[in-house]
Amino acid sequence: FFLKFVGVYYFIMVPVRACFLPWDSMTNTTILAIDVPFDAINFVNSIVMLNTAYQNSRSMWITDRIKILRKANFTKLFACLPLDWFAWACGASNEASCGTLLRQLAGTL
Repeated sequence: FFLKFVGVYYFIMVPVRACFLPWDSMTNTTILAIDVPFDAINFVNSIVMLNTAYQNSRSMWITDRIKILRKANFTKLFACLPLDWFAWACGASNEASCGTLLRQLAGTL
């Protein structure tokens, strides 16, 4: 349930933040109160995904972490990286930082 809610949030808010820049700074309390929990949920989901065994075509459970990593969805792993915060911390403008949010939208599809 939470992941669908996170996906809907990213689907709506990423284009709004990238196109309209509703907040003037990355340190706005609204951004911190809304985006950080959603980023944390997405990060926890990626950690769980990398630690979850799966069944192969011969109905055997695969628990080897290297094999699980090979089957992982790297788009989703890339989406959980907080690149907007890294860009802002490195001195990028608010517009450039919000431009890195598109990776979150790609990770939810």
